[in-house]
Amino acid sequence: MKVTSIASLLLSGCVLTGCVSHTEINVEQFAAVGEQKQLERSVLEVVRKVTPASVSVTAGQGGFSAVIVSPEGYALSAGHAVKPGTKYTVTLADGREFKAVGLGSEPTIDMGLLKISEPDNLPVAEMGWSATVKSGQPVISISHPGGGDQERGTVVRLGYIADVVASNGMIRSTCLMEPGDSGGPLFDMEGRVIAVHSQIAASLDDNKEVGVDNFRRFWDQMVKAESFKPSDVYQGQDYGFEFEATSTARKQRSGRPNSNRGQRVDVTSVEESSPVAAAGLKVGDRFESINGERARTYVEVTMLLENAYTLQQSHADVVVERDGEEVSIKLPLPENTAAYNAWSGDVQILQSEPLSRPVNPVAGIDEILEPVAVLEDLLDDNTVEVSSEKNDTSTAALATIIKRDSWFSFSTLLVSKSSLVGENVAIEYQDQTLPAEVVSRDDANDLVLLKVNRKLKGGISLEDMETAPAERGEFLMSPHPKYSGRFGVWGSKVFTADKRESGGFLGVFMEESEGKILLNQISEDGPAKDFFKAGDFIVKVNGKAVTKPKELAKELSSYEPGDMVKMEAVRDGETFSVELALGVRPDNGKHIAETFRGGKSLRRDGFEKVFSHDARLRPDECGGPVYSIDGEFLGINIARHSRTRSYALPAEVVAEFVKGAQAE
Repeated sequence: MKVTSIASLLLSGCVLTGCVSHTEINVEQFAAVGEQKQLERSVLEVVRKVTPASVSVTAGQGGFSAVIVSPEGYALSAGHAVKPGTKYTVTLADGREFKAVGLGSEPTIDMGLLKISEPDNLPVAEMGWSATVKSGQPVISISHPGGGDQERGTVVRLGYIADVVASNGMIRSTCLMEPGDSGGPLFDMEGRVIAVHSQIAASLDDNKEVGVDNFRRFWDQMVKAESFKPSDVYQGQDYGFEFEATSTARKQRSGRPNSNRGQRVDVTSVEESSPVAAAGLKVGDRFESINGERARTYVEVTMLLENAYTLQQSHADVVVERDGEEVSIKLPLPENTAAYNAWSGDVQILQSEPLSRPVNPVAGIDEILEPVAVLEDLLDDNTVEVSSEKNDTSTAALATIIKRDSWFSFSTLLVSKSSLVGENVAIEYQDQTLPAEVVSRDDANDLVLLKVNRKLKGGISLEDMETAPAERGEFLMSPHPKYSGRFGVWGSKVFTADKRESGGFLGVFMEESEGKILLNQISEDGPAKDFFKAGDFIVKVNGKAVTKPKELAKELSSYEPGDMVKMEAVRDGETFSVELALGVRPDNGKHIAETFRGGKSLRRDGFEKVFSHDARLRPDECGGPVYSIDGEFLGINIARHSRTRSYALPAEVVAEFVKGAQAE
C-alpha cells in the first residue's frame, strides 16, 4: 500500500497493514518516517501549549465546551449552547472551577460568548484568523466529547481542513465531533484558535466549524448579554460588481452569504470605470477559484471574497471561465480600515494585523507519509482475523499474536476482545483457517487468551508490553492483517470508563416512592415489558435489596446483556418474583452522532484503564494492537465507543492478563 497524502490518510483513517515490535525496526527504517515525526512533534507542542485553555461548561445536566481567549475571562463557544444571562460552571484542565455568565449568542452563525465572573490566573489561547485557513491544512481539536470528565480530561483529535467554505458558509474539517464538543476550539499548527465546533452531518468527515473571524466582526454585540441579528449589524462589502447563482437566477448584491446555492456563479454586472472593470472582470465571467480555493457556489464566492477583505488584501487572485477558457484576474478589493482591536489594552485578543504571523507550512506535507511504506513488509505479522459463533450468530474480531519465549513451543497465544469471541473459534493465518481454543477470559477488561497449536511468525514480547503511556497528540497506528489499517492520535489520559452504556438493559422508567423503586413507565425496547407493569415496585435484585433508582441502575450495570437476573417486586400489595435475561441498551437514534458508519461496539465501557484515540475503528477491528509510528507497542484496541472515540487498553493491562493466565 502506498500513502501519498496526509489528506487521504486522515480522510480514510488508513496507514499501514500490519506492525512489529519496536525492537525490530532499525535506524534506517525509522528515518523513513522522519517527516511524519516532525508533524507529530508539532502536534505535541500545540497540545501542550493550548490544552489548559480548553474548558468544559455545565449548567444543570447539559455540558459543552469553550476556549478561554483573554485573562479577563472571555471564552468563545457555540451559539446553540450559550444562552444570554444564564449562569454556568466552567471547569479547567487543572480541576479549578469558575462561575461564568452567558453573554452574546447568535444562533444563525452559531457563535456564543461566556465571561468568567472572577478570573484568577487563567490560561489563554490566542485567537487566530479563520480567513487564513487553506484546504488540506492540518488542524487540532481539543475539547470534551460526551461532556466534561476530569479523570479523562480533554480529548485530542487530528484532522485537516476539508472545505474552507462549506455549503452553509462554515468551515468543514475532518476532526471528529459529537455532542459535548459544541463550542470547543479548533487550532492551527501555531496553537491559535481558528474556529469553534458547531455541528455534524452523517459522514464522519462532515464536521462544521464557526470561523473565529465572526467573533471579531460582531464583537461589540457579543459582549452584551443578548441575542442579535447579524444582518442588522453588517451588510457586507460593495466590491464593484454583482453576481448570481445560475441555477436560481436570483440576483443579489455581493455581501453576506444566504441560502442561494447555485452550482455555478456568474458575474451579472460590473460598475463602469471601477477598479474591477479596469482589472478585466466582465459580465458573464463564471467563477472557478479565489485565492486558490474552489469558488463554484454563491456561498463560496461570497465567503472567499469576505476572507480576502478581512485579511486586508489589496486584491484577490481570481480565476474565471470566459468563452470556454480560464482567465486569471487580480481583482482589486475595497480598502479595509477596520480596527479589530476593539478592546483597549487587549491587543492579544483582537489584533488588527491578520498576516503578521502566518502559519508555517509543514514541509512536504503532500508526500510526508509516502516514506512510511518502506516499513510495509515488516508490519504485517502481529495481528490476525478471528471468527467464532455466539448465540447462533457469526462474530468477527482481530487478535494480537503473543511471542513465546521458548524455542521449543509449538503453539501460539493470542489476545482478543472477549465479548466478540464465542465458540468454534478459528483464526485466518497465511490464507489458512486454523482452529483456536479459549485459554482464559478476563471479563473486567473484556479480554480473551486464545491458543493455536501451531507456531506463528511475529508476535509481541511480554517485555514490550510494559512501556509507559504515550502523550496526548502522539501518532498511532492500528494495523489490519488484510486491509488498510487505521491512523489516529492518542487523545486522552489513561482513565476509568465507567459502565454506563453497555451493561444489561431492563427497560424501565422509575422514581423513588415510599422508600421503594416505583416503575412509572415500561419501555417497549427491553425485557421488562414481558414481566412488569407501570405501578409495580422493585425491591430486590438477585437477593440484594434496592430502594433507590440509582441503586438499581448501579446493580444492573454490573451485568452483561444476556445475563439472567432474579428480581423481587410488589404489585397491588402482593410480592412476586421473576427471572429474566437482560437486554441490549438500544441506541436512541435521535441524534445524528449515533448513526455513524460502522457503529459502536456492544461492549464499549466498564474498563478500569483505557485511553481514547480518534482512529475510525469498526467494532470488528477490536482486539488488534496499537502502535506508535516508530513501532512501539502501546496497547490493544478494545472498543469503538462513539463517533469520536475508540478505546484501547494500555500495554501493561494486556501484559498483566497474559502473565496471570499463563500462571494459572
